Amino acid sequence: MNTTIQTLLNHKTIRSYLNKPISNEIFEVLMEVANRTASSSGMQQASIIHVVDQSKKEIIAQVCKQDYVAQAPVLLIFVVDQHRNHHIAMEVSNQANQTNDVDRFFQGFTDAALMAQSVVTAAESLGLGTTYLGAIHNDDETVIKALNLPHLTYPVVGLLIGYTHIEPTLKPRLSTSLRVFKDEYVSYTEYMPQLKAMDEAMSNYVDTRNPSRTMAPFTQQVSERMNYANPLRLRMGQNILKQGFSFNLDE
Repeated sequence: MNTTIQTLLNHKTIRSYLNKPISNEIFEVLMEVANRTASSSGMQQASIIHVVDQSKKEIIAQVCKQDYVAQAPVLLIFVVDQHRNHHIAMEVSNQANQTNDVDRFFQGFTDAALMAQSVVTAAESLGLGTTYLGAIHNDDETVIKALNLPHLTYPVVGLLIGYTHIEPTLKPRLSTSLRVFKDEYVSYTEYMPQLKAMDEAMSNYVDTRNPSRTMAPFTQQVSERMNYANPLRLRMGQNILKQGFSFNLDE
């Protein structure tokens, strides 16, 4: 056990921040950490949009349906970025035939996700709180327009960073026996018996967003989410194609 592992094991989603700015020095360190993150083939196929304009913050908060998004000191959006490498290839050889395929998209997507996690680990090691914003996909088209994302880019995840106002308790997690396997995937005929402890722990967990309301058991949450689809999220694939990527699904 060391301080890095302790930081990782203590990860919490922070949804309330002090009205205290992060210094430029700390911000630049976090960006340098992001820049040094591992990248597929060394191609550095992801970029970060630091959203400072309050009107844009409000737009993203509306997309996420979470008011605190517009109030956090730092809002970052991590994006797939094949736009830059496309232009580099065109300038070097006047051709760029493979910058928009499914492989390049997921290389960029992975790069962006890894960058975000590096920033989270670094920020939390400095005593800051963080919140991932997968909810930017509630309406990715609006996010794309608000950030003026060009051809061959796509928003992957948002991230809030700030000084913690409210410290939540650790949210329950599945047993590693259900998520870490040896040599091959392990599937259970029935999962409910394996999840009794998880359901009980989740029922006793207090969510800072609704402290007066008890959480539903984990299995109930899964069932509800697996039977609902946000209509706008169902258009994500179409919007990825609109950004210039091609998955060649007909081949």
